[in-house]
Amino acid sequence: MKDAWHIAVDRMPVWAAAVLLAFQLAAPLFHAWQNQPGKLGGPISRAKAAWLVHAATLWLLLPVLLWNQHPAYAWLGASMALRTIIELPLCAWQKWSTNHGLSHDAAHAAIALWWLPRVPGDAALWIVLTLLTLAAEVFFVLRFRKSTAGPANGIYFVPDGPAHARLNLITDFVRMPSQYLMVSILIAACLR
Repeated sequence: MKDAWHIAVDRMPVWAAAVLLAFQLAAPLFHAWQNQPGKLGGPISRAKAAWLVHAATLWLLLPVLLWNQHPAYAWLGASMALRTIIELPLCAWQKWSTNHGLSHDAAHAAIALWWLPRVPGDAALWIVLTLLTLAAEVFFVLRFRKSTAGPANGIYFVPDGPAHARLNLITDFVRMPSQYLMVSILIAACLR
């Protein structure tokens, strides 16, 4: 893992690292924006806003920015870009369901698993993080189904509050190590 970390730092373009680091600021901004009254999807917790930004960074933005380093990045970026193109309008039309997300998580994991033995160490590190966070996302979606009114009622997010404290704590517990690893690579790439 240590060697993969160093390779990931060396192969991360400084400009891409800076963009990915700056995107981390979107979590508190999205949290504040989404929690205004009347927003489609309902309020979102701080933990889930941070998770959403971390997942978007790892699953979409990073592969799109690194698409020319290895075909795996292009495939993973295209997979998540397609998900975005399909699911955002479904959310806007209130036609999205958790089954859409779960189906895509499975397809995206299959793409990642196919590429995993075919990529260099730095890409393998990102793919392993992607797979781990996809597994966590499946767990979160299954818990979301049990703990909220769900998409059928216009709810797309888990809010803050005592009823969701445990799930939000688990979300932070899962997100923080993955995000710490990602951010440590990005900062080291910017400072080299």
